[in-house]
Amino acid sequence: MQPLSISELPSPPRDRSGWPWIEGEALASHNGQASDSKSPRISIVMPSLNQAPFIEEAIRSVLLQGYRDLEFIIVDGGSTDGTVDIIKKYEPWLSFWISESDKGQADALCKGFDRSTGDILAWLNSDDVYCEGALKTVASGYQQESEAGLFYGDCEIIDEYGVVIDTIKGESADLKRLMTRNVLSQPSTFFSRKALEKVGGINKDLHFIMDYELWLRMMLQGVRSCYIPQLFSRFRWYRISKSGSYSTGFGYEYLALLEKLTDDHGDLISDMTRLKAFHYAFTMIMACNKQGADDKDISKAIELWIQHLDRYLEEYRSDSRLWGDSLYRIGNAYCLQGDVKTGRSYFTRSLAVSRRFDNLSYPGWIASCFGGYTYTQYTAMLNAVLSFIRKYR
Repeated sequence: MQPLSISELPSPPRDRSGWPWIEGEALASHNGQASDSKSPRISIVMPSLNQAPFIEEAIRSVLLQGYRDLEFIIVDGGSTDGTVDIIKKYEPWLSFWISESDKGQADALCKGFDRSTGDILAWLNSDDVYCEGALKTVASGYQQESEAGLFYGDCEIIDEYGVVIDTIKGESADLKRLMTRNVLSQPSTFFSRKALEKVGGINKDLHFIMDYELWLRMMLQGVRSCYIPQLFSRFRWYRISKSGSYSTGFGYEYLALLEKLTDDHGDLISDMTRLKAFHYAFTMIMACNKQGADDKDISKAIELWIQHLDRYLEEYRSDSRLWGDSLYRIGNAYCLQGDVKTGRSYFTRSLAVSRRFDNLSYPGWIASCFGGYTYTQYTAMLNAVLSFIRKYR
């Protein structure tokens, strides 16, 4: 078919400019129709539920990629906020769309991928945005790295107004690295159909970490990954988003996943990798202390972490730094809950285990002596300093 110009798409709101509103490449094809190009077909699935303020920008960021063989599928969970009206505006350029109740995001993704026909697959949540040229770059990587099945790049984090607040740089990763830190940003990650079929698709039982769990299963099954050092997407972080509101859920799902991985693939996971993975999961939960998680939830996490340390005490003796950091974070959580006496006792234990210069138990112990309010203020200042260092190092 003849290329479509940007002017043929619905006009953007008057107050919108730049990518992907009034800038972008010509659309070479749509509706997943066959192309005479040798480029692999890319299928993008967009799950959605009540994202009217953001979904139009997400849709345009897919369509304005100018990719010749694009299959674009939207699976809406029965939105009632005007989302469906926006989808209908772009219906001529969609391969398929549906709006009906479902069992959550994972269920919506399964519906979309079941209908897809592409060689390369990905999903973009309806409040995120692809950057210009992302699909062409991924297609080129797919053709050059024929043995790889998992492709990913860098990602910017934006707020609800589209302002960039952070950047997530990817890095080359194997199973060991991925288990201790998710270096694959979901909206900047693509995978081959063969890789998805090899591991049996998306896990419908998960609500928070279906992407992370999918990457881990792929690596456990020998799927090779390929990091492409280019900005692919912008991930939107705001208070009412799933990532911003229910962050403890990510940690708890990962804890359950670790238990299962240990049972099913214990021969592929070393003891230290497992301990570092548990540390990562508990850290995710504790990061929500006083940032949305209630006291009961944090108390549960503290209890589970203490039980975990007792269970694997002998293994922790071989890594005093990891052991000491775990004790410090438990003490920090107690102090933020207002129990500075117990928190200080864990700082003392941390220092007995790991007397490193960078052990934050030193200043933490001193701050806790001045009471819970002072400790909270100290923690806020410390987090601001560490955030600044991470951003500009």
